[in-house]
Amino acid sequence: MRSAISSSVVTPPASNGEADRRIVTVMFIDIVGSSALTASMDPEAFATLLLAYRETCAAIISRHNGHVARYVGDGILACFGYPRARGRDAQSAVACGLAIAAEMPNLNKRLNASSSDHPRVADLQLRVRIGIETGMVVAGRLGPGAATEIDALIGTAPNDAAHLQHRAPPNGVVIGTATHAVVAAEFTCAPLPATNAADMPHGFVVTAALNRARGRTAPMAGRDVELSLLRERWALAGGKNGQIVLIGGEPGIGKTRLVDEFILRNGVEPGQVLTMSCAPQTTATPLLPVLATLREELDASGTPVEACVVALGLAPDPYAGVLQRALSGAGPSGPSEASPPMREDLTPFERRRALRETLLAWIVSHAREQPVLVRVEDIQWADASLLDFLQFVANAVGSLPILLVATYRSDFVLSWPDRANTLRLTLSRLKMEEAAALLGDLAPQMSPLMQDIILLRSEGVPFFVEEFALAAEVPTLPHTLQQLFVARLDALGEVKDLAQRAAVLGREFDRDSLAAMTDLDPEALDRGIRRLLDADIVVMDSGRDARGLSFRHMLLQEAAYESLLLAQRPALHRRAAEVRLRLSPEIREQQPEVLARHYELGRRPADALPLLDRAAEIALSNNAHRDAENLLARAAALTKDLAGQARCAAELRVWLLRGYVLVETEGYASAAVQEAFDRAHEAAEGLEDQAGLLSLLPGIIGFYQVRGPLSVAQRLTGRLLTLTREYGDAMARADAHRRAGWCLFCMGQTAKARRHLTAAIRLAGQPAERSRTLVLSQDPFVTGLSNLAWLALDTEGPAAATPIARAAEEAARSSGNAILQCYAFQLAARVHAAADDHAKASALTDEVHDIATSRGITYWTAMSNVARGEEKVRLGEHAEGVALIEEGLAAYRRAQGELLRPLLLLGLARARLALGEREQAIAELHEGIAVAKRVEAWLFASQLQRFLEEVQEAIPCPA
Repeated sequence: MRSAISSSVVTPPASNGEADRRIVTVMFIDIVGSSALTASMDPEAFATLLLAYRETCAAIISRHNGHVARYVGDGILACFGYPRARGRDAQSAVACGLAIAAEMPNLNKRLNASSSDHPRVADLQLRVRIGIETGMVVAGRLGPGAATEIDALIGTAPNDAAHLQHRAPPNGVVIGTATHAVVAAEFTCAPLPATNAADMPHGFVVTAALNRARGRTAPMAGRDVELSLLRERWALAGGKNGQIVLIGGEPGIGKTRLVDEFILRNGVEPGQVLTMSCAPQTTATPLLPVLATLREELDASGTPVEACVVALGLAPDPYAGVLQRALSGAGPSGPSEASPPMREDLTPFERRRALRETLLAWIVSHAREQPVLVRVEDIQWADASLLDFLQFVANAVGSLPILLVATYRSDFVLSWPDRANTLRLTLSRLKMEEAAALLGDLAPQMSPLMQDIILLRSEGVPFFVEEFALAAEVPTLPHTLQQLFVARLDALGEVKDLAQRAAVLGREFDRDSLAAMTDLDPEALDRGIRRLLDADIVVMDSGRDARGLSFRHMLLQEAAYESLLLAQRPALHRRAAEVRLRLSPEIREQQPEVLARHYELGRRPADALPLLDRAAEIALSNNAHRDAENLLARAAALTKDLAGQARCAAELRVWLLRGYVLVETEGYASAAVQEAFDRAHEAAEGLEDQAGLLSLLPGIIGFYQVRGPLSVAQRLTGRLLTLTREYGDAMARADAHRRAGWCLFCMGQTAKARRHLTAAIRLAGQPAERSRTLVLSQDPFVTGLSNLAWLALDTEGPAAATPIARAAEEAARSSGNAILQCYAFQLAARVHAAADDHAKASALTDEVHDIATSRGITYWTAMSNVARGEEKVRLGEHAEGVALIEEGLAAYRRAQGELLRPLLLLGLARARLALGEREQAIAELHEGIAVAKRVEAWLFASQLQRFLEEVQEAIPCPA
């Protein structure tokens, strides 16, 4: 065989719409010794032989539901799974190969019996080698005009099949590893000897066939124990002993079906069930599943938000405004009534608390007259705020007639504490007899042999059993779930395109959006939707309006999407973005991440980036720092697709935001923060507009202030002050003064530091500036007051510092910002401790610790641990105190913090002295002095030096 097979490509070529991506099993057949045979025969005689061989192979291929894609000399390229997937394509290909090899002796007899006209064909012993492999290909009509290829097969499987046939014995069949993984249970196979050839895929010689089936939705099978446990918990909840049931398991194991069956068997009325469904697109919108359910309920009843709040026993102010604002982002449109204004003086913390209290009151209201089932599906896709809220609900149900049931995939770890009222269920696969009962109900007329095949391959996963059984109507069996889905999609005919376009929109969609994604007239669209419903590809969404639809399973949506050519997807995602914007303009502000996903996949990074930035800001405003980091990581990847000034500006924005997010979670001095600000600095260097440095420099200054040397921070601060005078507003100038003051204070220049800090407080404390919303934790009023309190403590004593510290604490508390509160409270605690108000100092330190640990803010967790350790030492709990200080110091160093390490070492040295460990205390003081000098924190160096001298003077000199 001398002709080449089409090589694989990375990006498929554009098509006219007939080609798609699919799993196909490819078979390559070649005649053994064809070159010698050609040379020994008359061309006409060989042509007769070749035609007979082709006809024989083609007939067998056709009987096995295969398709001859092309003839390549004496080679034949056939495929199974294209142009239509049948469900058992790999098995059919292997059986076909064995049948062709077995037919060769009969072909030889026929050829020899008819060779009188061609004497040189006499005594012919025609033999073949067959290679088979399975893989993803682009299949179908490709290219325009004269370049059109009717049955293109682009992928590695054709090449692998051609390579494998070279290793097959005469009249033998060799299959690749992908095919073997599918058919091993049905054919006897032996591995080929290992080869050193780099281009030779590994394979198995098939020696014999063994055997293997399918259904429809049926009554529940094999979950009696789980249903009994749910029934017990429901009874306990009915007695006002609230319960939590957490159901985990692999996809398709029947988590949702179990809850459905429980509801059905126990007569739970629809009004007793609150269903909240999570999905990947909901993760960036806090509490969306809960808010969407409440919004649907209000829309259905026509209840105004304010009336709802009053009915819940809450005051309209502030609860109605907070709820209305939240509901506006819970769906395509908010409630129909006019939005009541929300009090703008509420802090983010107060808004979150009000919303949480309202949502809990709403859930509890359903349990006033009868027990209620709160059902939360797929919490592996719940956002952090929703998980926190659900845990809040779980903590509150103890004395209420509420059963909270949450389902999640087995690879998701739900770290809720186990209580007496908590039941964890992990669904296992069905036993063989249970799966058989399910299959018998699904397909009672199916042959026992076919039933055995299905039970063997479904491995006890109920969804697999149902899908295999349903595909029996197609009418053959898929060899993997993926091929099952392809077979079901292929059975749709032209409607498959509709399913693919729906898949671009996502798991859930509505008729209007789907209509805008196609060019079908309304009648054709409705026929297509009915076809999808009849084929059980999509279902009507009972929880939404009559136009709501969803794929029966997410894997079906994924299969439909994966069948699209890569080259087709960007245009469809761009269209989806246009559709969503046209039908729901509010999505840009309310659910920017959903729209950004379409622009990302639509290769429109310039449109996606501001949406990801906006989504990150929303996450930050809700203290969802990890969510913000994930969004900004995606944005950072997208900036690579831009060029010139647009790329510089985008990178500056993204890396700055990312740096600030990392500051709040890991501290200013972590390596990740340095990388973020370094990347931002690189971007700023490429900007023609140097005003962009105004937003960059504070981050870099902060980095050098924590890591040193402070002289670099001081020099950059001077540049920042110059820029703020030219480009900045009052808040920017205040921030520059605050940073200058803190830097100078640490360097021991207290008089200059006081002037800068006072200027910062004056500028940032103006009423117009205080009313501005701070997304990030850079409020120079709070931080300036905190720094000034510390300066006053060192220069004038506790009496002068205490009122300043209290003002900083009050301003931070009213801001609702976690980072600001940690900053102000911890510095205020230092002042109160110096004033001997240790109760107040401990309370503030504990509050910092609670805030930091609950939000994963490692920097302030470390600082609060040191302060807690110092308090334990003061109380005489020396060993425990030292351990806490060491823990905090280690965490601070893990974040690569340097500036305050001398003071932490000073606290540790004092604790060592309390334990009588003088030598170790002196060593730690020397270390602290060396660090202070390295970062140029001369104030701290002098403080440690004075204390070191006192310690050394207290040690008696040797005689």
